[in-house]
Amino acid sequence: LLTNLFFLYKVLLVIYSNISTLAQHQGIQFG
Repeated sequence: LLTNLFFLYKVLLVIYSNISTLAQHQGIQFG
């Protein structure tokens, strides 16, 4: 269970990173 939660956390972190990068390229600011 702990491994699954850690994996999920890593996936969410990568997704958030990608969204932030795309937003910066489009000139959108996230708080």
